[in-house]
Amino acid sequence: MLSIRMILLSSWPLKELCNKVPFETGRWMVLEPIMHVEVSAPTEYQGELIGLITRRNGLLQSTNEVDNYFIANSEVPLNDMFGFATELRTLTQGKGEYTMEYSRYSPTRNDVQQDLMDKYQQELNEKTTTQQKQQSNKMSKKN
Repeated sequence: MLSIRMILLSSWPLKELCNKVPFETGRWMVLEPIMHVEVSAPTEYQGELIGLITRRNGLLQSTNEVDNYFIANSEVPLNDMFGFATELRTLTQGKGEYTMEYSRYSPTRNDVQQDLMDKYQQELNEKTTTQQKQQSNKMSKKN
């Protein structure tokens, strides 16, 4: 009886069905890396630091003040961290510092997912148009 089950479980149609059903019925979402970011600067820049984090879609987790330095711990999507160091130095006149490390993956915001789908659809349309032109050129050369 065990050998029959093994044959059934390893059969190609069953494997295909196991792979196909979740893709057709499952809920899709795009994940992005979320980074733990610790930013520190003199306390006079506290407002600017909080603004900087929120503009980059960061979630402020905790704040602290040590020896006239403001420290903010937050989670920020990695995609929103590009250019962060430059903006931090500009806002704090070079006195701000930050560290960043991977925290987890999380579903992207709806607007980011929509942008990705739109770009993918545009590339797919361009590829299809290019292929149609190439086929048309081949047909005209044969005639």
